[in-house]
Amino acid sequence: MTLEELKALMKETVQAELAPVLETQRKYAHMLDGGAAANQPPAPAKGLEPGIRLARFAKVMALAKNDVERAAKIAKTMYDDAVLVKALGEGTPSDGGYLVPEEFGQEIIPLLQAQAVIRKIGARMVPMSSNVMNMPRQTAASMASYIGENTNIQVSQPAFGNLKLSAKKLAALVPISNDLIRDASTQADQFVRDDIITALALKGDWAAMYGTGTGDEPLGLKNTPDVEMRSVGAAVDGDVLASVIGSIMQANVAFLRPGWIFNGIMWSKIYNLKTTTGQYLFRDEMNQGKLLGYPYQVSNQIPVSADTNKTTDIFFGDWAEFMIGENMRIAVDASTEAAYVVGGNLVSAYSLDQTIIRAIERHDFGARQPKAFIVLTDVYTA
Repeated sequence: MTLEELKALMKETVQAELAPVLETQRKYAHMLDGGAAANQPPAPAKGLEPGIRLARFAKVMALAKNDVERAAKIAKTMYDDAVLVKALGEGTPSDGGYLVPEEFGQEIIPLLQAQAVIRKIGARMVPMSSNVMNMPRQTAASMASYIGENTNIQVSQPAFGNLKLSAKKLAALVPISNDLIRDASTQADQFVRDDIITALALKGDWAAMYGTGTGDEPLGLKNTPDVEMRSVGAAVDGDVLASVIGSIMQANVAFLRPGWIFNGIMWSKIYNLKTTTGQYLFRDEMNQGKLLGYPYQVSNQIPVSADTNKTTDIFFGDWAEFMIGENMRIAVDASTEAAYVVGGNLVSAYSLDQTIIRAIERHDFGARQPKAFIVLTDVYTA
């Protein structure tokens, strides 16, 4: 084989291997970090808010008792929306109901970003074109050294690891009054949409922080190997908070999107910290959404223990190193006969004239660089 033939073969092989990757990048270029239109999804239909068609899709499927052909007929009567009717006519069944058209699903991503603190604080969203995504990561850098005359240069090589994301099913059960299901008004559509988004956002936040990584659950930061768990065993103060920032700086983290996540009780504890002369330490900057110069988000998915000290956790890190692999497809299903649990009690949807909408999203989470995060544990709030 000649050199030119070898080059041609290599070019053909590389192009074939890269084709699916390039297609995914093209398809979701508007959502990839660093792009010219990053985080800007396709505009929804004129006159419709983002996510409304997702809600309408779920509502007509509920009214049709998951019969997609009947749902298309109901949509034609209930809504003057040819796109929705066409999408229902082309409905794709899945193991979690019927797949919502991909463009409808893309519209809810910014809505999730507005509610889910993990997304708001700066986690990177990467689209997954399949159920598995491998992301290489550098675990050790090459080294340089000064040398003298006639001295051999010490050879060193960077070391690499791998972050593997495997799409997990997040199922949200959303009880909706049948009056709202039957109501064709935009306000009713907004209510259904917002309930679905809230359910997905809250559970996603919890899993990103506390998921065990076992079974069908993502691996959350608190259970990620090599993420430092730093036990405080006391009330938080400025020294403790500053030490967390310093430790991550010492680890040569880039600090592209640094930030804090804590719950509402911890917010009040930090907000009320005072100097020995009675001056508030952090109130002025916390009123601007920052703590020690870095943004924070409040999530009540962070629990408080029931013991005497009512302990809790504080998360800090560079969230540009936290990946959300998003499958981008949502499946919806509905039932008027199912039951759900509230406060340990089983509630019948049928007896309350409700419909339970089940929305299934597929995603996974992972820390690309675990050293970019520290979790303060055993922080007293009482």
